[in-house]
Amino acid sequence: MKIEGGNRLRKGTTAMANVLLMDNDRLFCRYVESILNNSGHSVAIAFDGIEGIAAFKRDQFDLVIVEIFMPRKEGIETIRELVHLDEHVSIIAVTAGASSFCTVDYLKIATKFGAQNTLRKHAAGALPTTQKSSA
Repeated sequence: MKIEGGNRLRKGTTAMANVLLMDNDRLFCRYVESILNNSGHSVAIAFDGIEGIAAFKRDQFDLVIVEIFMPRKEGIETIRELVHLDEHVSIIAVTAGASSFCTVDYLKIATKFGAQNTLRKHAAGALPTTQKSSA
């Protein structure tokens, strides 16, 4: 198991938030990591839910960002386990979505299981949109 990132801040700075990012899209991870690091946050990256849960058990995180569609352990199951481990965990669920033929709103389902916010990734590098949970 390899967790990438984590505490890679400029020398002499203190992290504003310790963030765990779980996503199998390495390009997206690097993009988000760069933005968060440049804003003073510390980022640890896990490429699936199994690695992410292991990292969550090892360290304390202020925020967990979870992709819905990941190999080995998908996002909804991962969110449920995170909430079981810490009912106060802050979670943002993200996804580019299922196929265009799918009518299931997986981000809405994620809020039912404990994600406080959602972010829909758009194809071809477009900026993501966010939605706050009403639950």
